Amino acid sequence: MKNIRILQGTYKIRGRDVDLQGMVFPLVQDFKVGARGGYVTVDGSAVAGFPARNIKIACDSTDAYEAVS
Repeated sequence: MKNIRILQGTYKIRGRDVDLQGMVFPLVQDFKVGARGGYVTVDGSAVAGFPARNIKIACDSTDAYEAVS
């Protein structure tokens, strides 16, 4: 599983958008566009404070994240 660094993206926690810029998550699925806009699916259990499941991070395009080693 490859890791990605979020360059521009948000996740809703308790109804508020939280900026995730600079955070690193394991990638589950590449960028997709859904009914509410673009998103990338990552494993939230890898980072403290996030749900122990896959989460969708809202972002504009594939330029909103980058692969890291």
